[in-house]
Amino acid sequence: MGVSRSLLALFAFLIPGEEFFVLGSFGTVTRLAGLAFGLSVCLRKGPRLRLSSISAAAWLWLAWAVASLAWSVEPDVTGVITLIQLFLSAWFVSEHCRDDPWAAPAALWAYTAGAAIVATFGINNFRHAFSVTGEAA
Repeated sequence: MGVSRSLLALFAFLIPGEEFFVLGSFGTVTRLAGLAFGLSVCLRKGPRLRLSSISAAAWLWLAWAVASLAWSVEPDVTGVITLIQLFLSAWFVSEHCRDDPWAAPAALWAYTAGAAIVATFGINNFRHAFSVTGEAA
């Protein structure tokens, strides 16, 4: 459980700054951390993964959303893939946190730390982009 908790914390920490760590056409470091976390949950739990970690209503919503995207006038395959990835991430997090109650607070603290760092960079960039009079530098 320690490895999965650490990978979940790393994944949560990287989410706010996802666009800072891009690996070219491969994607982002955040995606790699999410894949590693999902894989660790799958390897640890194996056939004991429970669909019930996410409510039946949420699974039905996913099916409806995927169907809606697929049946649209211009089907968006990328949108469907993104939606499924986000839903699977939520499922892995809920599945892991069900067995490890300390994982959720650790992930929230990690996310908060990552968001604080991104906010600090944003404030610093904003501050340097304008002169004292408020005009663009």
